[in-house]
Amino acid sequence: MKKVIIFLIFYFVFPTTFITSSVPVNLNIVLIVDSKESMKEKIFKLNKSIIPNKVLFTIGIIESGHFTSSIFRQANNAYGIKCFKKTHTKCKKGKEGYFKYYSSNEDGIKDAIRIIEKYWSPTIKKDEDWFKRISQKGYCAPNESKAYYTLCKKVYKKI
Repeated sequence: MKKVIIFLIFYFVFPTTFITSSVPVNLNIVLIVDSKESMKEKIFKLNKSIIPNKVLFTIGIIESGHFTSSIFRQANNAYGIKCFKKTHTKCKKGKEGYFKYYSSNEDGIKDAIRIIEKYWSPTIKKDEDWFKRISQKGYCAPNESKAYYTLCKKVYKKI
């Protein structure tokens, strides 16, 4: 109940900006905090990879609608990780296909790190290069890659 009240307060206080038709983003960056630690703290604590924490956090914000999407709330999937086998037992149907279901936020974060880490390349020299690489290599829909890259950069600068 507390999360819903916090969300509603911020929903009406801060306007939502739509960068692309399918990716709503509030550039004021509001985080819904669960019982003990925020998603930012969880991500920073769990990330032991080559991916910068701020990059992971930015992607999580975008993919989960500031950690408020139904896929995040119902499936602990903050990164929009999809299932490609509909019969897989850890899948949930969403508006845009089947998404992986995780038993905890931590499991979802660890899987996202494992997947996003595969996009690493020696050409990545700064955080912004991660956004370019993942948008070019299929993390988002091909027709949204340029908008996704631009959105990542804008959100990244705000956090």
